[in-house]
Parts: sequence; structure tokens; C-alpha cells
Amino acid sequence: MGALVIDDALKAKLADLKKRAEENPVNIREVAEKVKTTMGKAVHMGQMSAQTVDVPLSYCVTYSIEEGQPIGTVRHMSMAIVVPNGRVPHPMAVWEVAKLLGFWGEITDCDHIYPEKLKQGEAINLLQRMERPVH
Repeated sequence: MGALVIDDALKAKLADLKKRAEENPVNIREVAEKVKTTMGKAVHMGQMSAQTVDVPLSYCVTYSIEEGQPIGTVRHMSMAIVVPNGRVPHPMAVWEVAKLLGFWGEITDCDHIYPEKLKQGEAINLLQRMERPVH
């Protein structure tokens, strides 16, 4: 596993990724129906592939805006180590990337955090409401 290096090139990639996600929000209820068919699943996977960037040296990040979640509109980031070694990215590294995509507060302010086994490796997923709750 390589170190996470956040340089200007990565910041530009993530800014572009954020813009693509904002321009193409995903309605999670429609996706649930769409992925029931082979074609629908392929269309959804194509959109998620378009909203994924490689992060040197051994990571990839997928980011989307999801409408229709029970808690409202959320941002959803998945960060994976693309080397199949059974390891997940360190939470501090995940959070540093998440902040560049607009996540607010601390990682503990996410509404849902979960691991995921992907074809390309192990990932950590973060879901967070777009708006900060008013306390």
C-alpha cells in the first residue's frame, strides 16, 4: 500500500469529481429499480465508473450525490485500496479526501460508515447529509 499524497493534481481531480457528482445526482429509489435489469445495472455502473478517480499510489475514490435517502439528500464517498490485500484505507486518509469533496465536521459526523468488498479491493464508504443538522 502506498502513502496518500494530496497535491494540487489530486485536488484538481477531486474538484472535477465533485462537480460531476453535483451535475449528475443519483435518485437512490430509481437506482434500486434500475439495477433489477442487466441493462439498468450496466447504466448505473457506467455512471459510477465516470464518477471514480484513481488516487496515486494505490487508491480509487467514487463519489456521488444521492437523492431519495430516508434522511434526505446525502453525499456518498467510497475509497478503496486497489491492491487486493484485504486492507482498507486508513480512516484518517479517507477523511482527508472526504473533506476535499465537501464533507463537513469530523468523520464521526457521517450518518453511515461501512466497509465494502469490491472487485478492485477493500473500501470504506461514508454517507453524510448534504446539510448540517441544526442543533
